Amino acid sequence: MFLKYLPLLLVFFSACRKELPEHKKSDAVFYVDGILAEKKISLKAGDDKIYMLPGYSDDVLGIRSYNGVIGNLNCVSAGNCPGSFQFMIREREKNQNGRLTVDKSVAVKMYAFRGPATYLFTSYKATFKSNSIPLGVSHFWSFGDGVTSTEINPVHYYLSESDSIVSPTLLVESGSGCRSSISYETRFNSLCDVDFTPSFNNGRLSWSSAPNSGRNELWDFTNGYMPLGSSNLPPTDSVFTACVQSTDTISGCVSYKCKNIILDTNVVGCVANYDVIKEKVLTKDVRDYQEVTVKWEDLDGKTFSSDRYDQPFSSQFEIIEIADYTTDINGRPTKKLTVAFSLRLYGDSEADYVDFTSDKSVIAISYQ
Repeated sequence: MFLKYLPLLLVFFSACRKELPEHKKSDAVFYVDGILAEKKISLKAGDDKIYMLPGYSDDVLGIRSYNGVIGNLNCVSAGNCPGSFQFMIREREKNQNGRLTVDKSVAVKMYAFRGPATYLFTSYKATFKSNSIPLGVSHFWSFGDGVTSTEINPVHYYLSESDSIVSPTLLVESGSGCRSSISYETRFNSLCDVDFTPSFNNGRLSWSSAPNSGRNELWDFTNGYMPLGSSNLPPTDSVFTACVQSTDTISGCVSYKCKNIILDTNVVGCVANYDVIKEKVLTKDVRDYQEVTVKWEDLDGKTFSSDRYDQPFSSQFEIIEIADYTTDINGRPTKKLTVAFSLRLYGDSEADYVDFTSDKSVIAISYQ
């Protein structure tokens, strides 16, 4: 991932440009050169074991940040690197058709800064586990909030209060043209989840559900929820869908579970089934796009970041020029970005800060 011996230079960008130190020429390709805490600082890739580490990372929602870290060779890839800088630029957007190219996401323009971490609400995390057969079928998930996935066992976050009740759908397809789907209501605020297992005795189908006490259960075999009995018997088809509605007799809590049941495995082409683990989690507001975060780790290992508190009104970050560059150590293509900025880096409190300015710095990011 290292852009090996790619030098770096840094000039300062401040409200009063005539006070800037004279910029000296350098053969460094990548550099950060400016004023940090009223002191001149200069990091050049290739000098004193300084390296430029380009990369990218995705957050829990799959929104990508393009990253560039400059620091000492011995620590720059370890995540803890005294004396290093990190620049993170979020992509422009991501939709159901995937993400935009790096050329559309990272452009010559002025950028806004990421603000302090705020929590939307106690959001909902769903961990899906496919129980579909056979192995190798294609998966198509629709999570009920407009988001889809083709992963086998996706993890999805619901970020709206209205998503406390959703009905995710799983569709599977085999190469032979077989299609099967399953969907059932998931209630994130419900504490009475139910499951059931079919069993066969002397050719007769019976059911066991868990929990199996203190519940009223209604069963649906595509003809509506009714008590299980002579007027509501399971089908005898080779494959059919069964759903249970379980109500706790004390709390009134309601939960649902549906499964595709296989009676004759000899005629089964493919069958979709899934389980879901529900969690309530504190979720940061990570949905914003095209924002910049800058971090600095001082020589004592203390991290300062631009996103811990609001930036001063005068803060700005600009990409002045973009050029294609060589591949990184993993063979991924990179971009060379010429940037200028004036910003505040916060430590442990809003009063604990240093100002950082640069007229011109050149950093690298990598991408797929």
